[in-house]
Amino acid sequence: GGAAGSAFFHGGAGRVEAPGEALGGVDFSRFEVRVEQVSGTCEASERCRQVTPLLSVPKPVDLAAWAGGGGHPLLVWLGLPEDAFWVNLHPTQPDRMIDPGLAATETGRRLLDADLELKRAAAALLHPERSPLGAGFWDAVYDFAGLKNARLCYSLRQWIVPGTPEVLETEDALHVVSAPLLVKHESAFAGDSGGGAGAQAASQSASHAAEQCEGVEPAVRQYAEDLYERRVLPLVQQAVNVEDAFSGLREVFHWRIVAQW
Repeated sequence: GGAAGSAFFHGGAGRVEAPGEALGGVDFSRFEVRVEQVSGTCEASERCRQVTPLLSVPKPVDLAAWAGGGGHPLLVWLGLPEDAFWVNLHPTQPDRMIDPGLAATETGRRLLDADLELKRAAAALLHPERSPLGAGFWDAVYDFAGLKNARLCYSLRQWIVPGTPEVLETEDALHVVSAPLLVKHESAFAGDSGGGAGAQAASQSASHAAEQCEGVEPAVRQYAEDLYERRVLPLVQQAVNVEDAFSGLREVFHWRIVAQW
């Protein structure tokens, strides 16, 4: 509860309303992998010895080794269509939360868990009483809204999407050496021409946000979103890439990279 956990913030004379939850989405459907070919084995390659792989998979890849129970992330990524690789926690789109096939897997649960953790990470950073960053953010936003003599309304929804992973391919194995994850404001993700399968849901959600904010001074909303992107979003993205709360997401993403390769 509270303003820091809500998707839309708008009000006047100190009043804040919250018509939606500040959740978002995870989309692993489309991305490119940067592959570097290394001759020989990793042990014999100076380039390979310079890095510590996040995941190493022997070649040729033996799918039977992970077939027990059928729930291994690699089998999930290889067994479902790419358009199924996204989740979307949104109160107005309950029928588009997760693909039924993905929902039946531990991998799908980890994506949904990460989506919820994304909200918690943002809410903690934005808490006006427990976070100096949050206090400064709200002071700046409400000062700007006051100067504009306008209500405040904007969306905090954000999406976790892949960066550009790096893979070293040796004679005997595939080594995932870099697997960055990005966090994008929903409006930026929805407007990305190269966006993944979840971009349509993000676009619809962004349109819903615009409807909720109808009549609000556009400059106020833009200021709030720009300030969030500069001050808060980099810290949320850092949490996604290093915090334990997102370790399960990072693990299944490493296998998603192998499947993409």
